[in-house]
Amino acid sequence: KSLYNTCLELHPISKWNKQMEKFGEMNMFLKETRDFMRRFQTGYKAVELDGAGRLLIPKELMSYSGIKNDVVITSMGNFIEVWSKKEHQKFESDKTIDVAVLAEKVTKKK
Repeated sequence: KSLYNTCLELHPISKWNKQMEKFGEMNMFLKETRDFMRRFQTGYKAVELDGAGRLLIPKELMSYSGIKNDVVITSMGNFIEVWSKKEHQKFESDKTIDVAVLAEKVTKKK
């Protein structure tokens, strides 16, 4: 599950494992850390392609994301997002998001 949108994220297992190693270095004595880890990993499912090259999305994740028939797949660099067409259209129609302003903010050197 995405932390930010009603969509699913597909991460290569090698990248996922590296991220889990980093999380393992966090202070597990903090309640916030444990709460974050529980929430972050909720819905995690390891999936594989079937013999025909298809990916079976577990029903509970389809329900969470609103996927019924049509999907939109977007690249996020190291992973991909899988959206229901309806949820993706809602995101795309959000007029409060100015891509030019975001580009300036996220590409500024610190």
